Amino acid sequence: MKTYQETFGEFCSKEIMQTYLNEAFSIEKISQELNNQGSVFYFAYDNESLVGYIKTNDFPAQTDINDEESLELERIYLLQPFQGRRYGKELLDKAVCIATRKKKKYIWLGVWDKNIKAIGFYVKNGFHTSGEHVFVMGSEQQHDYIMKKELIESNI
Repeated sequence: MKTYQETFGEFCSKEIMQTYLNEAFSIEKISQELNNQGSVFYFAYDNESLVGYIKTNDFPAQTDINDEESLELERIYLLQPFQGRRYGKELLDKAVCIATRKKKKYIWLGVWDKNIKAIGFYVKNGFHTSGEHVFVMGSEQQHDYIMKKELIESNI
């Protein structure tokens, strides 16, 4: 919750943020996600301190594309003091490694169109914009880019 609020808190009202956090990070919701066999969480530590995490979704747990040949990186979050210190790259590399090991053709994610820093990070790491979708946060509809990174070339 803290990483989400740090990342997006300044871009919406406190009421919308709190409503979203209460829904998206409730004990019931997190329990469902942890018990979903298609979703896996991975954590990054600095010594013994938790500094960030990713959540990957395999088919059919994906939030949008639902392609058996892909892996979704639904969440990648770091506490602000640890951004720019290679933890994000290590977490992203972990997701790519998982997708490659599962013989997926590509990995994809949704990123808010106003999150320029994240978009630049993904482009630098081989992702390209391949579509768009709407992300609902409280009463607001936000515009997300779908970004993909190809992993296995097709045999044409």
